[in-house]
This record gives sequence, structure tokens and C-alpha cells, in this order.
Amino acid sequence: MRLANENSTSIIDRRILSVGICLMLAYWVLDAALDAAVFHEGSFAYSLVAPPVHQIVDRFLVVALLVGSSMLGQRAAKKKQGLELALQEALKSAEQERAKLVAVVEAMGDGISIQSPDLTVVYQNRVHQQIVGSHAGEPCYRAYRDESDPCPECHLQEAFRDGGLHRIEVSRPGDQGTRWYEIMGSAARDEAGVVTAGVEVMRDITERKATEQAISKQAALLQHLIDTLPNPVYYQDPSGRLIWCNAAFACWVDKPRELLVGRTLFEVASQQVSRVLQEREPAAVQVTVKETTLPRADGEERDVILYRSVFTAPEGERGGQLGVIIDITARKRAEREIIGLNAALTQQAVELQQVNRELEAFNHAISHDLRTPLTRIYSYAQLLQADAEKVDGDGANYVKGVQEGCLQVEGLLNSLLSLSRVTEVALESSTVDLSQLACQTARELQAADPERKGSVTITPGLLAVGDRQLLQVVLQNLIGNAWKYSSKTEEAVIEVGAHSTPTGDTIFFVKDNGAGFDSSRDDQLFKPFSRLHS
Repeated sequence: MRLANENSTSIIDRRILSVGICLMLAYWVLDAALDAAVFHEGSFAYSLVAPPVHQIVDRFLVVALLVGSSMLGQRAAKKKQGLELALQEALKSAEQERAKLVAVVEAMGDGISIQSPDLTVVYQNRVHQQIVGSHAGEPCYRAYRDESDPCPECHLQEAFRDGGLHRIEVSRPGDQGTRWYEIMGSAARDEAGVVTAGVEVMRDITERKATEQAISKQAALLQHLIDTLPNPVYYQDPSGRLIWCNAAFACWVDKPRELLVGRTLFEVASQQVSRVLQEREPAAVQVTVKETTLPRADGEERDVILYRSVFTAPEGERGGQLGVIIDITARKRAEREIIGLNAALTQQAVELQQVNRELEAFNHAISHDLRTPLTRIYSYAQLLQADAEKVDGDGANYVKGVQEGCLQVEGLLNSLLSLSRVTEVALESSTVDLSQLACQTARELQAADPERKGSVTITPGLLAVGDRQLLQVVLQNLIGNAWKYSSKTEEAVIEVGAHSTPTGDTIFFVKDNGAGFDSSRDDQLFKPFSRLHS
């Protein structure tokens, strides 16, 4: 550009010199003609070639004035042209900068508008127009709120007054529901400090408001949940001041929660309580759990588990402390009662073992001591029965009764021995096939009394978990009783099966169509040697 200007200047200077020479020659010829024709100062040739000295001077002065005027005019024109070029360059640069600024503003995700000092909308970017519509040239209070006067608490007017940044939050209905916006207003001033415009930035904060509301709800729910906890909970900052606590803690120290926040434990609790809760742990310890005793505000000592956890900031600095007091007084009391009951049960177990040993010795003594005289009585009865001609009809019945009584006593003695062995057996649980045990018992009963008419129906696949030997004893007793008490039924039917309860339990049963029993005496069914029939 500079080279072009220099070339242009050189061309103009040459033109000025050429014009000056031409003017001088033209004036020289014209003046010579005037002097010869009008003033008669000699011939035209004389005036042209050899004029007087004063004419030569006059001609040169006139030509000099003409050339100087022409040169000044050309210089002024050149300067004007340069100024016009500079002005065009400045306008072009300003337009480029304005275009860049507009492009940046248009590309921003926030709505931006500019208002004049009288609050007339001067400019709106595309986002701002999408939010509130196009209102250039209108007062903002009329365009945005349909009001005739500025708002009483206009954020832009406050920015005009104090030069600060002022914010407000507004909501506007939209196609997808209500949207929330944060509007920030500031003032633009010139070098003299006079307000030239107001700049307004409109930012969509709907998601932030939704997040804040969700966090607020969660915080309220968390506060409610922790307040419903029966355990006192508190939180201290690094200096030991209470930041927050639940209702149970306020009740423990018997002070309103509003008076606890911001104060230390030594200010709100007894010396004993504050000393226990305020104990400082080594820096490496983050969580401590210990059992101790802690008095309540009413002075009652309570057994508690004190749980304390140190909060660590993201930067790694040791933060505040969270404490939870778990009252275990009832549990401790129950533990002491259980220890006492266990001791009593242990003593009773020892005594029961002693009684069982004595009962076992008694059973063995009875079974062995009675078996010899019983055998002798039974043998004499057999001898009497063999000598039938010496015994009349009634005597034979008596002998038979003696034999049956001996057999019954023999059965009782065997039962006593079996009962004694059962109490000594250690339980060995396993999966037992009850159907197999029941079939074995039924075969033994039918083999012992082949003339009996009746049927025994056993459901296959009956499985239970228990001690096989004891379950066999149970089935032998139940099926044996069913066989015994249905003996006088013409067609005896005995059934062994199972059914499920609504709760999912399995009930095994043995039933028959025999004599049955009085349900009012069902509490005696499983008492040893108890009889429900004559």
C-alpha cells in the first residue's frame, strides 16, 4: 500500500511539473502577443524571443504563482485522497471487528441484548430472540413485561446507578414446560464515566433449578430419615463446633437443635459427655468404634456404642467428625439375663443328666431284678397248664391270665430298656426314607399276625431329615398302635402319607379306621406307658 502511494505521488509530481511548463510556455506566448498587438512594445517576434527584463520577470512571477497554486491544489487533493483511503480502511477494519464481535455474540449459547440508557432495546442476538422474541427499538419493560413504566427493582437501572453486576431469576412458559432463566445486567460507560448502554445476559438455568430442587428434596428426605433414627447423630467441623445434629441428639443433651449448631460440645453438654465425645484420635485413624457408658441429660447412665468417623476433604485434609451414639442398654441387660439363664440352664442340665443316670440305673435294676421272679412265675404257670387234669375250668383261666400278665410285664420291661437306650443315643441327622421304614414295620406286623384281614397303604418317596433310628422307633409305635387298635375292625385300613401346609411345611401322618381315641385326651398320646383304652 505504501509503495502504491509513493508511486502515485511521483506520478502526480511529474504531472504538476508538466502542467507548469505548459502554462509557462502558453503564458509566454500569450503575453508576447498582447505586448505586440495591444501595447505596441515591438514586434511579436521581438517580444517572444528578446523581451525586456521587466517583462521576463513578470512572466516568471505569474507562471510561478500559477504553478504554485496548481501544486497546492494537487497537494490538497492528494492529502484528501489519503485521508479518504485511511477512513475507508478504518471503516472496513471497524466493520470487520464488529462482524467478529457479532459472530462471537451470535455463537454464544446465552441470550444477549443491549439496551440504551433509556432502556430501549438496541440489539438482540439469535438466542435472545428465540427466548423472548424480536423487540429491537422497543422499551424492554414494554417488550418483555408489557408494562408502561420500568420495573421498580430493574436490575439494569441498579447497574446504571452503582456500576455493579446484578442478577435476577425469572420463569417463562414454553412448549416443553416452564423454563427458568438467570438474567445478569451490567452498565457500559465511556471514558468520562457516562452510561452509554446496558448489557443483559440471559442464561437458561432450568436444569440447574431442577438439580437444586432435587438436591433440596433429597436433603429434606435425608434430614427426615436421620431424624427418625432413634440413635443420636451429630457432625462437627475441624474446630469442634457442631454443624448439624438430629432430633435424638438434641433430646440426649436436652437442648433445642437451634441452640446446638455453631457451638462446641463443652458448651452444650455435661463435662462427662463432652469429654467422651470430644476425644481426639490419631491422624491415621479414620473410624473408631468402642463401647462405653454415657449419661443422658437426666443423669441416667446408659450403655452405648460410640461410632466416630473422620471426614477427609478431597484435597486430603482432615475434615470434621461424624458421631453416632447407639444405645445398647437393653441389649446389655438382655445379655446379662441370658448369661444368668444359661448358668441356670447349665445347672438344670447337670441335674437332668444326674436324674437320667439315676433313671437309667433304676430301669436296668427293675428290668433285671424283676425278670428272674417273673420268669419263675411264668414257668410255674406253664407247669400248671401242662397238668391240665389237676386244674378245673376257672383255674385254667387263672393260669392263662397269669401267663398274659407275665407277658405284659415282660413287654413293659423291654420298653423300659428301649426308652433307656433312646435317651442315650446321640442324634445323627440325615435324609431318611420314611416309606421304606414304614414298609419294613408293616411286613413285620403282618408276619407276626398272618390271619389279620386288612391293608396297609404307604405313599412312596416319603423323605424326611432326622435320626434314622429314632424315626424308626416313632413309626414302629405309630403303625403298631394303628395295627393294634384296628384289630377288631372287620376290614382294617391303615394309611401312611404326607401333605403340605399353606406355609410350605410337610406333615407326615399315620391314620387308621380302628377304635380311635377321645380328642380331649390327646395331650396324653405321647406319654410313655399311658393308655387311652381299657
